[in-house]
Amino acid sequence: MARSIRAIGHYSAAEVRRLAGVSGRRIGQWARYGIIPSTGPQPRDYSYADAAEAVLAGYLISRGYATWEVRRVVEILRDDWGE
Repeated sequence: MARSIRAIGHYSAAEVRRLAGVSGRRIGQWARYGIIPSTGPQPRDYSYADAAEAVLAGYLISRGYATWEVRRVVEILRDDWGE
């Protein structure tokens, strides 16, 4: 039986941008590329897990990982640990 995942908490795009240390444009790009989906209750609202993925993505980008590599890491972590 498929279970619907309920997002916990929410951050605005501006809050996620500040937490991850990147521009608002970058957050929008990551959302479009599937690195950080918007699973909050409203469009452009991000759950705590989404915000954590953004922080991870910002860290990996700062360490020289390419965007496609970051997306793959996030996908692997989701597969291993869930949404």
